[in-house]
Amino acid sequence: MTIDDFVGLKPHDAQAALSGMAYSARQVFVDAYRESHGIELTHHAAVQTEEPASLIVGGWFLVLAGVTISLGAFFFNVGVESAAGGLYDAPERIANIDRIAIRHMILATGLACFVAGWVVIAAGYVSRSLRKFL
Repeated sequence: MTIDDFVGLKPHDAQAALSGMAYSARQVFVDAYRESHGIELTHHAAVQTEEPASLIVGGWFLVLAGVTISLGAFFFNVGVESAAGGLYDAPERIANIDRIAIRHMILATGLACFVAGWVVIAAGYVSRSLRKFL
């Protein structure tokens, strides 16, 4: 790309083209663009404006996974067949304490994912705002 071609680009496209250049060649193009348009380009600006929101997307994934896992815990069957099998007025199915503990572990995992998702979302927004200032 020549300097004339670079100067003819819009600011957003010029920043994108600047990020693909070798570091040693950038300063000449930045100076030419500043003289032509009066706009200061930096190679960091292209990274800041086009930052993928991977933390925020990952956080929302954790929130949705946490809700799904937590709701799934309530459908986990804790009943087992009774040894008495209905004799002497004993129920045919009874709650197993081990299966109840498993249900609680599934619920705790879902809630932990839910809380961790909100923490990751908050970290993504803090990271995004800090990158604007730095």
